[in-house]
Amino acid sequence: SRAVLSAILAQPAGETGGRLYSTLDANALDGRGEVVYKEPSLVGAVVLVAGTTVGAGILALPAVTQPVGFVPSTIGLLLAWVYMATTGLLIAEVALADMASSGKVATSLQSMAARTIGPVGAAVSSLSFIVVHFGLIVAYISRGGQLLASLLPAAVAASAPAPALFTAVFGGLVFFTKGSDALEAANNAFALVVLVSFAALVGLALPSAEPARLFDIADWGKIVDIVPTLLLSLVFHNVVPTVCAQLEGDRQKITVAITLGSFLPLLMFLVWNGVILAAVAPGTGGDPLDALRVSGGAALSVGVLAFSLSAIVTSFI
Repeated sequence: SRAVLSAILAQPAGETGGRLYSTLDANALDGRGEVVYKEPSLVGAVVLVAGTTVGAGILALPAVTQPVGFVPSTIGLLLAWVYMATTGLLIAEVALADMASSGKVATSLQSMAARTIGPVGAAVSSLSFIVVHFGLIVAYISRGGQLLASLLPAAVAASAPAPALFTAVFGGLVFFTKGSDALEAANNAFALVVLVSFAALVGLALPSAEPARLFDIADWGKIVDIVPTLLLSLVFHNVVPTVCAQLEGDRQKITVAITLGSFLPLLMFLVWNGVILAAVAPGTGGDPLDALRVSGGAALSVGVLAFSLSAIVTSFI
């Protein structure tokens, strides 16, 4: 509004700490007639990184790591996290440099690629981004639709294909609330469901756990085979430019958001991997989680459903 613009011009510039810019409410003044500063949410940025990292793939992790063993897979996960967190911070540095040089309050992976490796590199980067994330979106919608349909009444589930229902519900949520506090609140709510259901699953699996099983297998030669899966499980880099924009280019807060937001999923992966490998005897064949689900009863099945759907939704949003 005109009153807000006049207040901005009349208000002396102050210290902004490590921020590149300040997010102001363009349509509001406080009680003293001064511009309202909208404090960015560091917690929201951490949840965004963590929610993007945690996907339903965590449920399939024990099936990949069981032939390798708990100790080698744990070392592999730690090294994979160091690599992915470091590359995430490097992408953030490029994003900050791009924001500072362009004067824009946001950037994108395509813009960053064009600035650093030229138009050809940007085209290759954009094509790779589209291919990878198109595959992820298809996987999220397909699996998420199956899970959502299992929760709905039969008549509703039969009214439309399951992927269409998932897209309508959660795609509609993103479309109508994009850029608002409501979308961040929804993401935070589903992240809370992820944590609660994860804790419930761990609690249900613990009674069957035998710690000695964690050391029955240690095939270090196979660790290379699971590296791609470990790296894919820790991907969050597509939201780094968004985090940089949300936190106003504040390098310290961005570092905390990326480091903590990726470290929390790492802890979940380590705990989940250990609990399942300890609960299921080596050599049982098939997916260890399937074997545990058969013996765990209805409660475990409900926990797996809640965790899977909420994890997919946080990644989808």
